[in-house]
Amino acid sequence: MKNAKYESNEKVLSGYNTDDLIAHVQKNHHDYLKKELPITLSLMLDVILVHCKNHPELFKIHSTFGTLKTGLEGHLIQEEVNLFPNMKEGKDGIKALIEKLEKEHDGAEIALAKLTELTNNFTPPEDACSNYSLLFEKLEDFVDNMHNHIQTENNILFKRAL
Repeated sequence: MKNAKYESNEKVLSGYNTDDLIAHVQKNHHDYLKKELPITLSLMLDVILVHCKNHPELFKIHSTFGTLKTGLEGHLIQEEVNLFPNMKEGKDGIKALIEKLEKEHDGAEIALAKLTELTNNFTPPEDACSNYSLLFEKLEDFVDNMHNHIQTENNILFKRAL
C-alpha cells in the first residue's frame, strides 16, 4: 500500500546512488526507530496504568507494538551489520537475506494494520488525557514512517541489490 507522501519521494529516492540511499534509510528510518521506539513504549506504559480499566484495548495495542518493536530491533541489526555493508561493497550472496527481510516486512505490515485498527485510525477516545492523545500521535507517526521505510527498501533498495 503506497501512500501519497511516499509516492512523491519515490522518484527522488530512485535517483540516489546506493550509498546515499542507505544513508537516507538509516537517517530517516533506522535512527528514528532507535529514538522513538523506547519513548513510545514508555509513554504507552504510562497511559495503560492510568486508562486500562476503561480501555482494555490498550493491552492489545501494547502487545502488538511490543512484538513489533522486538522484531524491528533484530531486523535493523541484520540490515546494518549484514545487508548494508555487503551492498556498499557490491558483494553477491545477499538474495536469501533480502528474501528473509522482505518476509519480515510483510509481517510488520500486518502488525501496522492491526495497530491502525486497534487505535480506531489513531483516534483517541473522548476521555483521553493529553498523554493518551500524544501516544496515538506517536503511533500514527510510527506507522507512517514504517510504511515509507518498508516501501523504500522493498521497492528501491532491495530491487537494486538483486
